[in-house]
Amino acid sequence: PAGAGRVAAIGAFAEAWAQEDGPGAYRWAFVLPQGGARTAALHNVWFVWCHQDPAAAATHLVDLPPGNEKNAVITNIAGDWATADPSAATAWASGLSEGLEKEAALSTVAEAWADRAPAAAGKFTLRISDPATRQLAVAGVAERWATQKPESAAHWLIADVAADDRAMAI
Repeated sequence: PAGAGRVAAIGAFAEAWAQEDGPGAYRWAFVLPQGGARTAALHNVWFVWCHQDPAAAATHLVDLPPGNEKNAVITNIAGDWATADPSAATAWASGLSEGLEKEAALSTVAEAWADRAPAAAGKFTLRISDPATRQLAVAGVAERWATQKPESAAHWLIADVAADDRAMAI
């Protein structure tokens, strides 16, 4: 019957299905009638699918309305994609429309990349043209780099990063 139990069951079903077939679960959830069950199903599918196959999930971002959930999905896609393939994640994030979505994606790509290759991620951040996005990315890279090699992170900040960008990172 309709109600909270049904919404929870549909959400759980969608999540389990997405573990096996993200695109199939997404197509099913997307055509559910508007309402709580559809919202729960799509939410659960997104947060499984964007971790399993961020490149495929990214192609369906146009289906999400702007807002907190879309920003969270973008952040998850950017982080997981950058961990697997920083170049592809960078290209994708750079192609997003200007604004909060692009800012979140680029700074998350930089942070995730810094876990694997902080110097390369640092060079990437310095090429970001938008000052606010660059500052966020520099701060994220500095934080991740400092947990691995604090001396190297400090040297990078002092030697390569402009004073305006450095302030937030420090």
